[in-house]
Amino acid sequence: MDRVRIVSFTENGYQLFCRMRKVIGDRAAVTGYSGRSQVAETHPDIYPVTEGLQAWCETVFEQSEVLIFIGACGIAVRTIAPFLDSKYTDPAVLVADERGGHVISLLSGHLGGANAWTQFLAEGLQADPVITTASDVNGRLAVDVWAVRHGLQITDRTLAKYAAAVFVTGEPLPFYAEPGYVDIAALPEEFNRFEAKEAFWNAAERRKQEQIAGIVVSVHSGWQTNVLRLVPQRVILGIGCRRDKDPEELAQQVDRVLAQYQIAPESICKIASIDLKTHERAICQLAETWKVPFVTFSAETLLPASGGAASKGDQSPFEEFPALRGGKRNNSRKVIHYEKRYQIQHPDGIQRPGGHQGIGETLRDVHERLCDSLLSGKAGCGRRWTKRSAQGAEVNRQKSESTRHPGAHGTRHGGQSGQRTPGIL
Repeated sequence: MDRVRIVSFTENGYQLFCRMRKVIGDRAAVTGYSGRSQVAETHPDIYPVTEGLQAWCETVFEQSEVLIFIGACGIAVRTIAPFLDSKYTDPAVLVADERGGHVISLLSGHLGGANAWTQFLAEGLQADPVITTASDVNGRLAVDVWAVRHGLQITDRTLAKYAAAVFVTGEPLPFYAEPGYVDIAALPEEFNRFEAKEAFWNAAERRKQEQIAGIVVSVHSGWQTNVLRLVPQRVILGIGCRRDKDPEELAQQVDRVLAQYQIAPESICKIASIDLKTHERAICQLAETWKVPFVTFSAETLLPASGGAASKGDQSPFEEFPALRGGKRNNSRKVIHYEKRYQIQHPDGIQRPGGHQGIGETLRDVHERLCDSLLSGKAGCGRRWTKRSAQGAEVNRQKSESTRHPGAHGTRHGGQSGQRTPGIL
């Protein structure tokens, strides 16, 4: 629930506070203050501001979603000025005259919600809303608000500002969304949507000299530098590591794996592992740094979809974990950097490192390629890891032993030097 702090300075201001509190109702937790101790002493439902407005503001600024000043705009501006940081973090700040004739959106109109609160309070108080942001005045899309409403992370604030400037002129921007992240049927008119990624790339290329070339909704990195990426948090990062792994080393290794598969770090929605790693410091610290939950599952819960035992070391690097799908069957997949045991799960397949044409690459493609590159000399490729293939691997190991010690176990199978059995992990 939002926390709303309202400060007034006169008896009329207190009466308006009471009206605002009634309009807000259960929508937020409201606390009232008065800059004059005489008014606060008369009304026990508000608190006095005893140490000056700036000291009060320093205490409540970061602890509030909405600050409302009932009084002059100048008082509000001078009070909040030392504490301003960014429109992405600052609370909504509103100002109302003590008669309730006008409600003004002063700060954080879009992301902070000041414009929406201004409209809401003005309607309830029968006051005039005063909103000055260009997109609202001109009835144009505010891309930052649209992104927040759809749960998308804005990766470049400067590009978001450039997009807003383009929309105000009435010009649309090229737009592409990877399947499943936004409702295509309800896109705003400011988006010139391209169904094919290649067509979007061509349109963005034609705008490469512009401040902004287009907008894309994607869990992938590697797009053109002046394309605004809006990233859905839909990727689950599964991690296994040795005990007492160095946190900095783990973070660097994860960054390398994400970069290799061009997965945007902003797309990570949670980190997952086996319950043996519940208190692993490196993983817990990574989750804290990224501000995402860290969840663990028992070995029984992590049984592979095809059956078979799940334990440390015998899980196929290309099995799906039903537990990590959140109970929803879809086309989510993961890939593990086998040597480090990192799992990446996301809805659109795995993008080939170094290119943009492989988002639809199948798991078998990934399996065959990574088996060759990461397990060179130790594995064939293409098959799922099961108990049966584990037994085959043991047979293969024994055959390899016999090639090194032919006197103990006879001659090599097939009589060919260095041959390995295909299809066995």
